[in-house]
Amino acid sequence: MILLRTILYFSLLLTSATTLLTRPYLLEQVRLGDLHPWWILCGPILFAIFFVFYIIDEIYKANATTLKSKVPFLALVFGFTILLFLLPSTFREYRTRNTPQITSPAFLDGLLSSKDARVRSLVMLASSCSLHDDKHWSTWIETGLSDNDPMVQEAAKFALGKRFGIHFSSDSSIEDARNMLKNWNASFFAEKKSLK
Repeated sequence: MILLRTILYFSLLLTSATTLLTRPYLLEQVRLGDLHPWWILCGPILFAIFFVFYIIDEIYKANATTLKSKVPFLALVFGFTILLFLLPSTFREYRTRNTPQITSPAFLDGLLSSKDARVRSLVMLASSCSLHDDKHWSTWIETGLSDNDPMVQEAAKFALGKRFGIHFSSDSSIEDARNMLKNWNASFFAEKKSLK
């Protein structure tokens, strides 16, 4: 039991020291794209695991002795301080590095499932940008035209008109826009098929 406790204490100190000392280097390498974002999570997660085992061991030790000794206050403060210092900033950095680029289709796909109709409307407007290929923008516009919220439907209609270089009149319905997109899709895929 003493050997296991010594290994636990040593592991706790080693992971905390290694995490704090290598953190600047890992952050730099992850930001440069040389390392996967998972690397910045390894140290804090290992430290958190060892720290939980440490707390369990101290509680067990305090209950097992007849003197009813208390869990060391300073050690707990030290551990929680390191966790509070490392975990929030590490997860924030990981999320930032693991999120698709704002110009990528994957990023807009994620926003398209937002509960906020304003966000979905912005996806419609972004879909009219020339950065995105025909497959993606037509799928987004089709989704927007089928949306339950009129604001999203209007944004999709506007984006469709902008993409085609036309202006829908005020009396044009969403159904007109759907038919236009449907006809365009049919001609687009027929053209692609003929080129093969």
